[in-house]
Amino acid sequence: MATSRVICAGFGGQGVMSMGQLLTYAGMLEGKEVAWLPSYGPEMRGGTANCAVTVSDEPVGSPVIANDATCAVIMNLPSMKFVKDVVPGGHILVNSSLIDTKVDRDDVKVTYIPANDIAGEMGMPKVANMIMLGACLKVTNAVDIESVLKVDSIRSREQLFTIDFNAHKVKTTFQAIFTLGFYTRKKANETLSNVKDEEAKINSEISKMESELKKINIIEKSIKQVADMFTSVIDMYNNLLIRLDSSINYLLVRSLAFAHQIVGKQMSVRVLPDMQQKEVEAIITASRILKAMADTQLLDIAEQKDVQEFDKKISDNKKEIESIYKAA
Repeated sequence: MATSRVICAGFGGQGVMSMGQLLTYAGMLEGKEVAWLPSYGPEMRGGTANCAVTVSDEPVGSPVIANDATCAVIMNLPSMKFVKDVVPGGHILVNSSLIDTKVDRDDVKVTYIPANDIAGEMGMPKVANMIMLGACLKVTNAVDIESVLKVDSIRSREQLFTIDFNAHKVKTTFQAIFTLGFYTRKKANETLSNVKDEEAKINSEISKMESELKKINIIEKSIKQVADMFTSVIDMYNNLLIRLDSSINYLLVRSLAFAHQIVGKQMSVRVLPDMQQKEVEAIITASRILKAMADTQLLDIAEQKDVQEFDKKISDNKKEIESIYKAA
């Protein structure tokens, strides 16, 4: 009797739970005994997340996997703690795109997979979890990959149509006659219900894709606006740097002119003319704002309203720099 006990672990948002669910559903499609036990951190995204999946030919006594995992899929560095739960001879799959440490065990089979890098090269950064799942299927043979592909996929015509006059002409005709059409109508209604369910599922997926496309278009527009703002702000910043250089030269000349006095006092910003003092203050403020702008990661923003708030924040920062630049 074959039993696979797999731990999938990573950050929330990496698709760790989806990985475990796909493996579980695929086992169900193959008629196997399965268990899926999720464990979440308090955060919605970015927190810790892991799940324990058991796929077996015999009844599963407990969904808990403790020190008896046959495979561990490690998506991030904090999840390396699950390495100890793998049995000797088991498999450990490490996402080397995010983990630069090595597994300190010689009694297990370790495979390092740059999942995020591979997903990026494919142009689909969100499928890193599927790359790790594929590797898991390869080393464990817990389920057939075709079973995973069937999970939540669009059903074929043969799966939707519960009655087929072409394949069973005689049988279907006799059933229609002897049941006075009740059998035929029943099967036709089942087929209609299947088709409607499939249509609803496809429309839902289309709606999700349209929403994602709309979000991408907004982000693209925002990136262009932010790029223009940065160009304008950097030009002003460069002008302020040129003025700062002049102020430093002024202080240097002044300190040389008053060499008989304490140089430290003559080099103070406070001895600069008011206009030049404002320029120095302006470049300090501009530096702070520029850093805040650069630290914000636009591509990590998930919601449309957050993108719009980011646009407004960057625009306000630009106006603030323009204001201090004009004042200087």
